[in-house]
Amino acid sequence: MAFGSVQIGYAAAFGGLVFALRALGIGVPIGPGGMLMDPRDIISIVGPGFSGLIGSIIISILAALPSAVFCVQVYVPLGILWALMFHYLRHPWYYVTLVIGILTAWTASWAFWEMVWGYMPFWVGVTTTFIGNDIVYIPACIIVIEVLRKYSPTAKRLIG
Repeated sequence: MAFGSVQIGYAAAFGGLVFALRALGIGVPIGPGGMLMDPRDIISIVGPGFSGLIGSIIISILAALPSAVFCVQVYVPLGILWALMFHYLRHPWYYVTLVIGILTAWTASWAFWEMVWGYMPFWVGVTTTFIGNDIVYIPACIIVIEVLRKYSPTAKRLIG
């Protein structure tokens, strides 16, 4: 996983986009404790596939910075997971891991930290995240990836 100028560009573009989306407050409240369904999460899932391991950390930190709760501990491990998944699996196989990762790792990680932060019990967090977010995130991520693959030869070369 080389970190060159293309990956720096993708990390800057996706990182700036996730920071702006959250800083502007674009999102839909879906549960207690200020839980949001926002486009920042979709970009933080797709972005590491294009920017690699180091870029995933940059994107994850920028995704977490404007949050009321500094949630780097959620975004960084998940960003690294997405970067490794896109690096080691090629199209169309990463879709299987993407769906499994969103349904398990994403849901469990957010539910665990929402429990630690005192927002809601673990199983309420799992249910809310699964019903509210995952049903929207999976097709949205696939659409974003396919649009980028179709219109950007560099993106297609990076993720397969």
